[in-house]
Amino acid sequence: MRILYYSVHQILEDDEVRLFQALGHDVCCLGTSSPTGALTAFREAIPFNEQERELYAAFARLGGVFRYGRESGTHHIPPAFVDLFDVVIVMHAADFIVNHWDALSRRPVVWRTIGQAIEHLEVPMRQFRESGMKIVRYSPIEAAASTHIGSDATIRFFKSPDVYHGWTGETAQFLTFSNLYKDRYPEDAKDYIEISEGITTVLGGAHNEGMPGAIGMVTSQEQENLYRQSRAYLYGHGLAIPYTLNFMEAWMTGIPMVVHAPLDRRGMFFEIDQLITDGVDGYISRDVATTRTRLQALIDDRDLAARIGAAGRERAKKLFSIEHAREQWTAFLESVAPTAVAAR
Repeated sequence: MRILYYSVHQILEDDEVRLFQALGHDVCCLGTSSPTGALTAFREAIPFNEQERELYAAFARLGGVFRYGRESGTHHIPPAFVDLFDVVIVMHAADFIVNHWDALSRRPVVWRTIGQAIEHLEVPMRQFRESGMKIVRYSPIEAAASTHIGSDATIRFFKSPDVYHGWTGETAQFLTFSNLYKDRYPEDAKDYIEISEGITTVLGGAHNEGMPGAIGMVTSQEQENLYRQSRAYLYGHGLAIPYTLNFMEAWMTGIPMVVHAPLDRRGMFFEIDQLITDGVDGYISRDVATTRTRLQALIDDRDLAARIGAAGRERAKKLFSIEHAREQWTAFLESVAPTAVAAR
């Protein structure tokens, strides 16, 4: 099968493009990835085969225009280019579907949700749903939206337990990853500063200058090593969306998870505190004092940390393993374009 994949998030793009390739499909990605390398440095460049390189060449030859991060209305997607594919998968970007529906809908169009603007984006997508657009959800909790327009599959984001594993916890510190913490989550960042007082912490991510423990951007390998070495993980941001990739990666690695989710800031679509059984495979805390107490207990008691982390890893594998995603994407793609899947 040939897949045209539109992306707004490099890490998810990297995960899903590589998965589709591993399933035997050819992928042309309108995102950060191309045969010349990734536009941003969050992940190593994806290798593309000869057939995929030809699809990129055809896009240019047919007059295609795409610049990552630009408004989708500035792109040009030639209908003849879309004809080269069996299915079009659009990550999140409702405006891309709105602006290019006439060209995209020459093939089955799949809207792949990512948990952002859940209530809002259902509205402009309704007309395309009624015109045959398929929907792959990333969380079942999206069905709680008052504007919900249905789905054809729920396929969670995924990680490989063979990559995210091996927690040792030898460093008595807690770890957090978040970009632009103060700018994006000002109240959560304020709590993070209070939580970290007197406790050794590491904060990875861009534009966190002046925050306790801030180390800036790190490579994917450095991030994996921090997950393994740190005693505990604090998840204290993104409370309006179901879950995030850094949560999945940390939990699957086996680092004990402490979630700081005050009820007055917990959004209706936040799912993480429903996935964790408090005190068994992680901790759910609603106030700064409790979060501090639990982090300190994990830092002081490595055996406790190991027990909570191991249980969390097993739960994460059941929810987010790449093996589940392989099976689910295979079944879904066969339902959308069965002839193309059978011929690959």
